[in-house]
Amino acid sequence: MQMVQSSSPSYPLMVSLDLSRKFLATMTEINIQAALESAAHVKRVLQASDKWQLMPSDDPLKLTLQVDKGVSAKETAALFEQENIYPELTTHNQILFIHGIAPFPHIESLEKTVETVNEQLKKRDNHDIIEMKDLFLKSTQELSLSYQKMDQLQQVFVPFHEAIGYIAAEPIIPYPPGIPLILKGEKVTEAHLEMVTQLKQQQVSIQKWEKHGMMIFQQ
Repeated sequence: MQMVQSSSPSYPLMVSLDLSRKFLATMTEINIQAALESAAHVKRVLQASDKWQLMPSDDPLKLTLQVDKGVSAKETAALFEQENIYPELTTHNQILFIHGIAPFPHIESLEKTVETVNEQLKKRDNHDIIEMKDLFLKSTQELSLSYQKMDQLQQVFVPFHEAIGYIAAEPIIPYPPGIPLILKGEKVTEAHLEMVTQLKQQQVSIQKWEKHGMMIFQQ
């Protein structure tokens, strides 16, 4: 991205935004009602599964599936993608789909996709899935170093299993939810290692995680 990104605006992107603005500005009540009815129909199709539940939402165009315990949301999303149904976002236990502001024209195809995904999941073994809420049940440790002291220390990269007992020189952040599991200046514990290992096994994206290691302060 550093090679190709620019501070200059993307004119194709700006044009697409203007077209989207025009589309919204010219929508009629009939168009809006048709989109809402379509979203409701899609919800009924998605509910035809015993492997997930459709979560309630104040936004009728956001369709969130919460997979059952033992079912991997990442694997489930991959099965949808194999059928050309692409989610907006996937966490360790939820999949977010966005319904467009026009009626969805492929209901029969979606019904077949849901049936196919269900059959594929039934053939797979269930796995223990860690609850994301368990990440933050304990209070965060006090920082072992002041920020002034951190600025004076050298940093070194070590494999994660060797970082236990050392002080993190960077935050380790599972995303979503985007909340640091380990703070910069916090001592790395065995519990951290266990949690990160389980998250990686569930294919949760972790920021500041490179080659199964991390930066620590050299003291």
